[in-house]
Amino acid sequence: GLLQLPALILSGVPYYQALASHKLATVALGIGGSLRNYKSLGNDLSVAWQILIFGLPGVIIGTSIVEFVSEKYLYLILGLISILLAFYSFFKSDLGLSSGNNKLNLVNKIRFLIFIFLIGILNGSISSGTGLLVTILLIKTFEMDFLRAISLTFFTVGIFWNFIGAVSLTKIGPVPSNILLLLI
Repeated sequence: GLLQLPALILSGVPYYQALASHKLATVALGIGGSLRNYKSLGNDLSVAWQILIFGLPGVIIGTSIVEFVSEKYLYLILGLISILLAFYSFFKSDLGLSSGNNKLNLVNKIRFLIFIFLIGILNGSISSGTGLLVTILLIKTFEMDFLRAISLTFFTVGIFWNFIGAVSLTKIGPVPSNILLLLI
């Protein structure tokens, strides 16, 4: 996600088409990743439901933003998020190497759900890097190891958030099938 969307934009594809194409191609990646790691999803179904219930409204709101915000501001936000995630990943190279099973109190659960909603908005409007944000949030909140967190992210964000986001973006205009086929 951190590479594909900027590459599409740099190759001259209009922002909303690049975003929709990226989202649909990522659905295929999400399905592949979920099939590969489906066993680890069974223990986290309640977390998956929370991510879907609170994240999908954010995704829909985020896709509506794309139509009304200038592409130059979307490019700026996309670039800033990508740079910040790169720095964070570099300095937190041990993130997700150990695992635990953190039970949340009410305040932490509400904070998690608010972050999921906000990341959903970013996913709908920016997309690039939001899967990594959800993965980091899962590791930090639930003390998941990286494989468990990424499996849950592939399933919720990769499949459902990106499919709903792509469908919402088709209201702005068509998705170029030649680019989509190439990405898949």
